[in-house]
Amino acid sequence: MTIIRRKAFEVRAGDVILTDPDHPDRDVRWRAKAPAKRTASDRTLIDCTDLADGRDVLAVFVSLDEVSVEPAGVR
Repeated sequence: MTIIRRKAFEVRAGDVILTDPDHPDRDVRWRAKAPAKRTASDRTLIDCTDLADGRDVLAVFVSLDEVSVEPAGVR
């Protein structure tokens, strides 16, 4: 498993996000369904699926925050 850091607004479809933005000490596995969407208020919205239970998640990050991800297509 390869883990890299990306700016939140650079998260790509298929990336697996490993950190909850509201609880940085909590590990998660959320797969991005689509590329990140940057808002005018400098937030980034990422539609995800929780790999633990299949529920939909809307992750909201500050756009320039670094996010730990398993990049799509890399093992």
